[in-house]
Amino acid sequence: MPFPEHPEYFFEVVWDEKGVSRRTERAWAASSCQYFSQVEAMDPKKPMDQLTSEFNPKVNRAATTLQYGILITEEAIVDFTVAHKLLTPADLEDREDPDEPLDYVTCAIPFIRYMRKETGAYLYLRPAYSLVDDLQVITLYDNYSMEEEVYEDAEEKRVIEIVQKITGIKERPRWYHDYSCVYH
Repeated sequence: MPFPEHPEYFFEVVWDEKGVSRRTERAWAASSCQYFSQVEAMDPKKPMDQLTSEFNPKVNRAATTLQYGILITEEAIVDFTVAHKLLTPADLEDREDPDEPLDYVTCAIPFIRYMRKETGAYLYLRPAYSLVDDLQVITLYDNYSMEEEVYEDAEEKRVIEIVQKITGIKERPRWYHDYSCVYH
């Protein structure tokens, strides 16, 4: 079943006088509960242990992008970054209000920079598709780059073990739908 079409204004935003963006009423209407219930009924966000042929680009050239990695919350990334004192003065200089609590946007780059240094692997963060907005995937690769033999099996296992040890996450890596690609 294909994903329902969404209006072009689904992601429409406006900015206030402080430069903070928010979705318009029209955008909220486009993302109504009915729309999300259609998407949720198809259950596209369910992680997978194995990549199926539906999502293998060699078999299905129009396959939606999936990320292979370990799920983490944005809050955990912020907590980890603060606890390990990963922020540099340069990371903090663009903040409009230094007294506001740190957010995911400020902490994401220092976090992934640290993870790359510790693992020696080119990891990245991608938003996982979920009706909860704060889920990220510490990604090793996606279904389009997996054929490039990014890692040998032993190297992949080593990287995963390091990520699990550093973050304390026990969950094994899985295939997650990429939020930005779900609407294909």
